[in-house]
Amino acid sequence: MAAVEARSRTGIARSERRSEWLEGNVTFVTADVLEQLTGKRRPSAQARWLAARCYKFERRGDGTIVLRTDELDAHTVSKPVTLARKRWQVDLSQFDKES
Repeated sequence: MAAVEARSRTGIARSERRSEWLEGNVTFVTADVLEQLTGKRRPSAQARWLAARCYKFERRGDGTIVLRTDELDAHTVSKPVTLARKRWQVDLSQFDKES
């Protein structure tokens, strides 16, 4: 019978995550940055805030949150800023016509 790898809700096998960790490719957001990002102090409140915004995170045994920096970058760096875009433009073509 083939061995089945346990996968978390992120879909990454634990052995894959462990190998990334051992190679030093994974860094995590500090507790201070996480508190600044969410505006929440308690890990349960931080988890609700992150889940509501579709961040992928893990919880440690003591209840604290583990958020990878690449996950944070995926939500903050690559998203276009929609507020800077004009949503409408005034049509002034009527004023250009001579009567």
